Amino acid sequence: MSEETTLEELLPVITDFNKHYYDSLEKGELVAKKCNDCDHSFLPAAKYCPNCLSENVDWKVLSGEGTVYSWVEYHRPYHEAFKDKVPYVVAIVELKEGPRLISNIIDYDLNTLKVGTQVEAVFTKGFSNFPMVNFREK
Repeated sequence: MSEETTLEELLPVITDFNKHYYDSLEKGELVAKKCNDCDHSFLPAAKYCPNCLSENVDWKVLSGEGTVYSWVEYHRPYHEAFKDKVPYVVAIVELKEGPRLISNIIDYDLNTLKVGTQVEAVFTKGFSNFPMVNFREK
């Protein structure tokens, strides 16, 4: 019999490299890496631009606005700890600046939520008070 994964094991590991991202979420800002050579913005953060391979990249504050690229409504919990949260929506959001981010859509209406729906970032706390970004319809 295998042991069940704990929620702590599902949390991202904070490193010197990604700490700025999570610190920014804590402050209510969504950031991504942006290439200073080709202007490409990207997530997850990397030490070089995936578009032109330049190492001339810096963090940039994003608008927090985006469009639903794809979504699914879960009726079964991914983990036992989420059983009281079903149903919930997991979506791929294409941010105004270009990167795509997997997140939850909160306070949604199934009659209006569709691919192409405009959304905005909402900063919340998850398990263990972990900073998160969710989205809601504009």
